Amino acid sequence: MTHGILGMNVCCQHLSAIVGFDVIALQQARALGEFLSDTHFSAIHASDLKRAFATAQAVYDGQKDPKPTFDSSELLREQNFGVAEGKPWSLANRRAINLEEEMAEGVYPTLHGSDEKFPQGESINDLADRAKRANTAFVLPHVWQAAKEGKTGIHVAVVSHGLCISQMISELLKLSARQDNVKDYRGLVNTAWTRVAIEIEVRVLGQMIVHQLTSYRDRWKASQ
Repeated sequence: MTHGILGMNVCCQHLSAIVGFDVIALQQARALGEFLSDTHFSAIHASDLKRAFATAQAVYDGQKDPKPTFDSSELLREQNFGVAEGKPWSLANRRAINLEEEMAEGVYPTLHGSDEKFPQGESINDLADRAKRANTAFVLPHVWQAAKEGKTGIHVAVVSHGLCISQMISELLKLSARQDNVKDYRGLVNTAWTRVAIEIEVRVLGQMIVHQLTSYRDRWKASQ
């Protein structure tokens, strides 16, 4: 799940850790909690950044007893844009000069290469590595435990940010025997959630099949 939308999100800025939560986002988070109140989660894992954490808290508050476990981690943070945090971004691709010269002119372009990053920040490849560690820490333990106990229908909520979630989905699909499912899932909007269903292939011990990926976008926007 991604956090609620903010006024700052539409102002063309590189944002990950610097912004908090506004009234509209809080309304949306509460709407999400109500929408998912009949879906029981065994666990809720959240980014420790304010937007995602407050959204996760709203989901937790909407859960009936027995309440799920609830924790947060830096592993689930949005991509770190380093020195570009909070700076206006530019779609213009002026590769005639290098990135350092562009930043010196106050221009922080969108980075398209998987290895490109701002100083003190993360590239997409760096984010993918972190997403893999997040899956290992917060998703796969639930999968293996459910398989060991022969349980199905276990729901786990991960409340994070668009770029981080997209990388987590891609990394999960790389573990599947059906490698044709692997694609780029970037472009997730705010106030959205994506469902990933996972099965363990019984005939091949330890083989994970990600057999369903359904994206429900903008289903829980609060009326404005």
